[in-house]
Amino acid sequence: MTEKQQVSGSYWLQSAPDGRHAPLTDDLDVDVAVIGGGIAGLCTARELARAGKSVAVLEAGRIAAGVTGHTTAKITALHTLVYDKLRRTRGSEGARLYARSQSEAIEHTAGLVAELGIDCEWEHRSAYTYVRDPGRAEELRAEARAAREAGLPASFVTETGLPFPVAGAVRMTDQAQFHPRKTCWPSPAIWSRGEAASTRTPPSWAWRRARPAACRRRPAPR
Repeated sequence: MTEKQQVSGSYWLQSAPDGRHAPLTDDLDVDVAVIGGGIAGLCTARELARAGKSVAVLEAGRIAAGVTGHTTAKITALHTLVYDKLRRTRGSEGARLYARSQSEAIEHTAGLVAELGIDCEWEHRSAYTYVRDPGRAEELRAEARAAREAGLPASFVTETGLPFPVAGAVRMTDQAQFHPRKTCWPSPAIWSRGEAASTRTPPSWAWRRARPAACRRRPAPR
């Protein structure tokens, strides 16, 4: 989905810098070109740079103005109703592996925000999946049990703090929320912090292109 196709009025876009950069005017010669300057692209570029690759991030519009700029901004291992299904289709070990991967992703993101000193309004909060139909409450009880067995801090509750009653909810504590654009926007220098002082090459930050530009991948050494 392009930026023009997105619904305007996102709080994340309105409450952070515009995110525009000067166009790219020259070709780049790098190991890896990352297409897209959202949170996935920037995190990918940073990890590649830390692994010793030369990287360019190419963004056709504004930083974090697509999916990242219209996200729910929650960072959680609670994804609607997934753990009970995983337990039934992939077994308890499959559910535990999925839960561990999600928990480690949250820890990694929190560590990155702390390491780079990004002021992105990060705070720990509980996450909820709820239903208003009493006939579906048992589904959430099963989900809470499966998530808890997978090692997550999940429970079934009937109080959520919402301004309307619910029939039931899965609550997962110690999750997080943040400002996604402020996480991506601080500056290329912050996202590259620490790389220039090492033997690694920090990412090149190449934004909108005024003319067709090529990123040529270097041949791998034999």
